[in-house]
Amino acid sequence: MALPLAALRVLLGGFFALTGAAKLSEQLSPPTSERMKALFVQFAEVFPLKVFCYQPDPESYQVAVGWLELLAGLLLVLGPPVLQDISNLLLTLLMMGALFTLVSLKESLNTCIPAIVCLGLLLLLDICQALVQTKQVVRATRKTPAEKTGSVKLSNLPKVTWQINVCIQNLPDSLACALSALLSRVLNQTQDFFVVQR
Repeated sequence: MALPLAALRVLLGGFFALTGAAKLSEQLSPPTSERMKALFVQFAEVFPLKVFCYQPDPESYQVAVGWLELLAGLLLVLGPPVLQDISNLLLTLLMMGALFTLVSLKESLNTCIPAIVCLGLLLLLDICQALVQTKQVVRATRKTPAEKTGSVKLSNLPKVTWQINVCIQNLPDSLACALSALLSRVLNQTQDFFVVQR
């Protein structure tokens, strides 16, 4: 499962890095650049924070989205796991904003399909990574004491995990499932810092 996840991550990261570069550089494709400028004028008119009296300059908006796509795309491909998760989150939020913008402009479904597909693939990548990390946590907890030699973990982490799980059980199922997966990922990554090598 690691190879398909890596391929999906490279595909998405490369796509977003290229679209970000296209938004930043007029030299890559002059006709596309002119079309992007016209689109970002429309996008700025329905900017989600317009409700709070903030409307960005269309050119600055295009540059900000371009840099976000370029950097998050590169980090999705080349970054360490923590930065990959952060870039995936940023790109997911960006695609949700893109869908909001397209729906606000009353665009056709054909226009919305690329944003829907990108959002779906980003969510799929995040869910699959959470499942893989959950499997790793389950395998690590099933180890016998003989397999755990070489490292001593802090004894209070299981107690904290148990208290968090008790709190999560009182939430609605969908929210509890999402929080549980997120917390297990965070605790798994945090626990590595607390491992003391003998």
